[in-house]
Amino acid sequence: MLGFGEWVVLVFVPNADEAFMAEAMGALRIFSLSFLVRWLPFATQAYMMAVEQARAASIVSVGQALVIPLLVVAALWPLGLTGLWLNMPVSAGLAAILSCGVLVVFRRTVRERMERA
Repeated sequence: MLGFGEWVVLVFVPNADEAFMAEAMGALRIFSLSFLVRWLPFATQAYMMAVEQARAASIVSVGQALVIPLLVVAALWPLGLTGLWLNMPVSAGLAAILSCGVLVVFRRTVRERMERA
């Protein structure tokens, strides 16, 4: 997105003028920040399913796909279109924090079970 953003915009809007291109590139830069942490909730969800922790996987999944984005849209509503573009990286960051919390709780639970055994 950062390296080929103009090309991506031109694929979808071949006759983009300079003002549109500037706005689109700003949006793509903001949006592309989400790729830094977007993988963590997916990986956490898959790991939780693999270790048969469906509740934890569901918490991450529903949080990432529904709850967090809706709350972020509501919080960023006053920013208008910029708030809409900020929704993805902010939601991804919050979902990554949620995923880390789920992993910490899971690790603590496993450690306690091992100590009792």
